[in-house]
Amino acid sequence: MQTLLLMHPFELLKERIKSHPQISTSFLSFAEKWRTSHYNELSNIINENLQNNNHLQGERKFELGTTISSITLKRFFEGSFSDNATNDLRFIKTLDKLCIFLGFESFNHFISQNKEAADKETVASTMILKKLFLQQRNWNSKTFKICRRLI
Repeated sequence: MQTLLLMHPFELLKERIKSHPQISTSFLSFAEKWRTSHYNELSNIINENLQNNNHLQGERKFELGTTISSITLKRFFEGSFSDNATNDLRFIKTLDKLCIFLGFESFNHFISQNKEAADKETVASTMILKKLFLQQRNWNSKTFKICRRLI
């Protein structure tokens, strides 16, 4: 998996869905390229989860719905949605439902949690680089310049 800092939220969401226990322990984890049958199974798994999900109760359940079609999932995973789709209420509801499947309250919650994790990752990376920078005795000049630029 790429570092959180480099991933677009949609790509990160796709990675998280693929690594979800219900997905990673199914036949979906064995396929390199998903076909229609894979998206059908993904849709079934997600829809079953959404039916009983605590984040999707009452009015919210009626507002968002509890299903995502295999065609919608295929478009999302293959990136074949138009630029206008990202502003479409149906697309936003789909993102919310995918994040609810992962245990988040919404797509906004998913983004904020991952931003916090990325910020922590940045701090940790910077600390490591500074430590390496301070231990520069065995470095050649090229390594030293690269590290200095990263800090």
